[in-house]
Amino acid sequence: SGQQIVIGNEVWDARSGDKVADMPPNVHYMACIAGADLAVCGSYYSGRLRLVSLPTGTVVHELELPELEQHPEGSYRNEAVRQVVAAPESPHLLAVTHQKAFLLSVSGESPQLSITLCIDVKDPRLAKDFPGPKESCGRASHIGPSALWTNEQGESIAVLASQHGKVHFMKLPQKRRQQVEIYRTVSAHRRRPGRRHERGAVMSMAIWEPERADRSRDALVTVGLDGKLAVIALGGSAHDTAPVRSWRVTGNSEADNQTPCHRVAVCSSLGVAFTGSQCEDRAVFWDLSTGKRVWKQELGPRGFFSGMSKYTIMCAEFTADGTLALTNSNNDMSPTMTFLTLGTVPDNDEPRTAEE
Repeated sequence: SGQQIVIGNEVWDARSGDKVADMPPNVHYMACIAGADLAVCGSYYSGRLRLVSLPTGTVVHELELPELEQHPEGSYRNEAVRQVVAAPESPHLLAVTHQKAFLLSVSGESPQLSITLCIDVKDPRLAKDFPGPKESCGRASHIGPSALWTNEQGESIAVLASQHGKVHFMKLPQKRRQQVEIYRTVSAHRRRPGRRHERGAVMSMAIWEPERADRSRDALVTVGLDGKLAVIALGGSAHDTAPVRSWRVTGNSEADNQTPCHRVAVCSSLGVAFTGSQCEDRAVFWDLSTGKRVWKQELGPRGFFSGMSKYTIMCAEFTADGTLALTNSNNDMSPTMTFLTLGTVPDNDEPRTAEE
């Protein structure tokens, strides 16, 4: 119906605002599998993935990822899985740890998860493009936000961000022993002026599908510490090293270069992106084709967390028909779930009234 949405470890109905089901305990991330009532979920503190049936949350299979190493800073005890992303219209998923990315597939009448390929960014051929803690000014992870995409030829493309603002594209072979190499790198985000010890890390990314029948128009949408949103053509060649377009989405003006952006979500059917910052207490929506702001909604007062006044957005996802589900952890009503219904995007730059 386009109204149910999986966010955090719960399934919600966006129309009624009711929770439909709970996922297994200790779930920190989840990815739904295209064309199946299945999702893969897991915890930040282990390498175990669970295949669950939606919307009941029943576990149908578990997979322990092999050969995970110590976390670079020694915390969390092991190199836990940080995110799982699914490719649109594909049965494949990508499970990402601090230093590895596992290509997963789901198959069988009794569905099971299996590992197709492992990318280790400590490999000498990749290490220089994925700096570790010392090289990335204290950041623990080699791999930043990631995405998985299937091109017009049916090839799986892994999109992995590094800690210095660059996005790397890799074609994933069908056999484990074949080598994985970067064929394209895009400089998506830059270090903020005046911040000598900070790199322009990519903070969040999402795939935009303007027309599902035409893969050539698909794009990657990223936001970063430089406060900008970048639109990157997914089907570009090795010579396409810059975004198609990029603009500031935080602060009060284009000249404000001190406010980072932390979260992005994309509604492909409307061509609209949501952006949010921990340093601001508003949701902003943008027309991805023009870079024009189409709606701004205040989200409430910020909380005082760890010595900082900030609005921590935990999850943000669109339903198929354009309703944004948004959770945060530390405002005055913590925790909250907010539903914002876009409807048809207006042609002007006037804010619209949100339905919560």
